[in-house]
Order: sequence, then C-alpha cells, then structure tokens
Amino acid sequence: MFSQPGAVSVDNRPDAPLDNPRITEHPQDHYVSLNNPTKLICSVDGDPEPTVTWYRNGEKVATEKDEIMKHRLHLQQGKSFQLFFLRIIHDKDNQPDIGNYYCNATNIHGSAISNMAAIKLSGEYYTTTSCTLCLFSKH
Repeated sequence: MFSQPGAVSVDNRPDAPLDNPRITEHPQDHYVSLNNPTKLICSVDGDPEPTVTWYRNGEKVATEKDEIMKHRLHLQQGKSFQLFFLRIIHDKDNQPDIGNYYCNATNIHGSAISNMAAIKLSGEYYTTTSCTLCLFSKH
C-alpha cells in the first residue's frame, strides 16, 4: 500500500485488526450445592483483545483482588474468560453468589454483553401454600 504525503490510507485487507468485541460462548445457568465450586464461562473475540468484566444482578462482581471476596477468581484461558467460585456462599443473611450474571466484553471499537446466566442452589428449600418445606434438586 502506497500513500503520498498528506494522503489518508485505508487498509482493506481481511486481516486488518479492526474488530468489535463479540461473545462467542455465553455463560450457562448452574445449579450448585452449598459450599461447592462452580464456574461461569464467557468466550469473546475482538481485536484488540477485549477486556471482560462480570456483573451480578447488574452490579460489578468483586473478585480475588477485593479482600472480602477471596472465594471468586477471574481467570483467562485463551479467549475464554471464567468467573470461578472456589465455593458458593449462601446463608440467611449473606447471599453474595446466588443471582443472575453476565459478562461485558469491551475494546476500543465497542462492547458486547452476553446472555444472562443464573447461579442457583440445588436442594434449596421453599415455603409454599401446599407444603412447608419442599425440596427440589435440578441438575
């Protein structure tokens, strides 16, 4: 490609690195037993490589960098970004892991948001009008 002084040149080659972020694998719902590990996976593509941020119920997820949440890790393997839980924490007053999650991939060209994925407890107890303690287990 040649250009003259002061002229603007455009690179139209198919391998030109101009790529909006896109989600290539969306996170999936998980039913998890209390205190067991699980992970959410969000695979992304884009050039330059997007940064990925995880959200739970619309708020940014705290990970291992935050002293209080050392049971969550944000891992990357190639184009796959994982939100890994060493154990699921859930009790009457503290439910930091149960909820709806999505990932947001961002680079200089824009951003892409994944589908929502839920982390729910398996074997969770509910109170309904037809029974006082109903146990379900869905895997």
